[in-house]
Amino acid sequence: MILDSQPQSTTQDPGTIGSTNLVSNGEHVNNWIIDLGATSHMTYDPNDFKTKSVPRQQAILNANSDIYLVTGGGIMKLSTTFTLPNTLFVLLLFTKLLLVAK
Repeated sequence: MILDSQPQSTTQDPGTIGSTNLVSNGEHVNNWIIDLGATSHMTYDPNDFKTKSVPRQQAILNANSDIYLVTGGGIMKLSTTFTLPNTLFVLLLFTKLLLVAK
């Protein structure tokens, strides 16, 4: 669930929609949050990307069933040895999400 944001509607194929389960207080969080329910790494900050590419998904579905458009994607470099491929750029997020598989 993401609070205090305006959902974007889309009629995209459900196969191109990911999801996230994180709760936010409406303020941007610059640290990465581990999210077991996310389908991809995600950020709201376009400056986080080392390289940009076409995203693998067109939208994400949050816990409130709001759909947010994915407006970009790419590789993020968190350190000299650690990168996050296929990270999604979702402008309406308030947090940076690090996908961790169960």
